[in-house]
Amino acid sequence: MTVYLRLAGDQKKALLIDIRESGPTGPGVREYYAQNTIHLLASAMLVGSPLSQMIGNFFINLNKPLSPCRLFTSEAAAVGWLKTFQPRPSSE
Repeated sequence: MTVYLRLAGDQKKALLIDIRESGPTGPGVREYYAQNTIHLLASAMLVGSPLSQMIGNFFINLNKPLSPCRLFTSEAAAVGWLKTFQPRPSSE
């Protein structure tokens, strides 16, 4: 989150997070992330399996992030979902 905040500045951005190689996270990590999602437009997390996705969704519902957050096993699907949150160019 520190790196994201430094790069994004005061603009909310969509964030893709690859957690396929990370180990289990503790309650403190999940709470910290959920509370700091206020700085995000939306976040998509890549997980390694449908089981990880199911377990992760349980924790997302439990911790209630302050911006939209979903778990995916497919990077293409995650990126496609994040693109729905990007501002559309004006057609003036």
